[in-house]
Amino acid sequence: MNYRQSLGSATFVGLVLCASFTVARGAQVTVTANPGSGNWASTSTWNGGVVPDNSAGTTYNVNIDGGNPVFSGAGIGMNGTPQSFTVDYVTIDAGDRLGLTAFNEVGQNGAAATLTVNNGMTNNGTVTFSGNNTLQKIVLGPNTSVLGAGTFIAPQNGAFASIATTGGNLTIGAHTNFITTFSGDLSVRAAGILDFAGAATSQSSIMGLFGSIVKNTGVIAAQGGFGQMSVGFSSGTFENWGFTSVDARDRFNVSANMIMEDGSVAEVKLGSTTGVSFDGYYKVTGDVDLSSSNDTLMLTKRANFNSSLNFLVMTYSGSLSGTFDHVTDGFALDYSTPGQIYARAVPEPSTMLGIVAIATIARRRRAR
Repeated sequence: MNYRQSLGSATFVGLVLCASFTVARGAQVTVTANPGSGNWASTSTWNGGVVPDNSAGTTYNVNIDGGNPVFSGAGIGMNGTPQSFTVDYVTIDAGDRLGLTAFNEVGQNGAAATLTVNNGMTNNGTVTFSGNNTLQKIVLGPNTSVLGAGTFIAPQNGAFASIATTGGNLTIGAHTNFITTFSGDLSVRAAGILDFAGAATSQSSIMGLFGSIVKNTGVIAAQGGFGQMSVGFSSGTFENWGFTSVDARDRFNVSANMIMEDGSVAEVKLGSTTGVSFDGYYKVTGDVDLSSSNDTLMLTKRANFNSSLNFLVMTYSGSLSGTFDHVTDGFALDYSTPGQIYARAVPEPSTMLGIVAIATIARRRRAR
């Protein structure tokens, strides 16, 4: 055997192996969840047996479950023990689920379930948050998007959930839904601008949408009784280009200057009481700008509507510019009290004509 030839061949093979190793260390790998439910940390949850967690130059795109018609679910969280993973992108298919759960055992604290997603995510299924006074977090990289027609839900007591960027802006797609129920707590937070085109509903619970500017082109609602929707950072701006709603026993807090833009609608559902803590109004800590040319205050009567009341529909701590261009027929607005806007029911024109006609007939009869 030629020693030099053998040495050369060995050197070549060694270079190839080194090159292959370097590619592996710098690779981006797509991992797909297996059918059924499993913990994110378990190799049996993933096709190929690789747990997706960025490290040593290898990054992961995660599919739950890559178009498989059979249900797949991956869960992050262990009782009393923090659990955290980092990946580049997550895609959740319709009918599939990602769960973040954190429970403390008796005498324990500090459990948390955290998923860091560097480049955003697409959710066409369901993301659930649950726990007992613990944290469940999705951390997004700067200037990322959450897309898809799926739902993020914090459904119970003790679910303190957050979806937040580490910097920059956050875009929420037009069909993405966020729901809190039964005292769940969920915040969606951008360090910069939160461009919100989805649907957010707090049902007897707490939800927050935060950013230096919160731009709503979707639907944001507080409903179900004793729920709170909070929007905006202090000294920031809430631009409403879409639809907002507050039910008769809920509160819509705006911790920023509020601008009703052209074509926007703010709804208030009116019931049997007004003026107490959770009696269906917008509480704005800042200025209110109603100077656009086509904004609307929609007033909806609930079954227990009390027509004799002057309903408080908005308070503001700063200044007021302009008035609502449109208001629901049968109501008049009163802006005369600084810092407050009231609505009251008034007879509609057809009703007034009937009253005038009756009064005229009565006068004629008396004249006879």
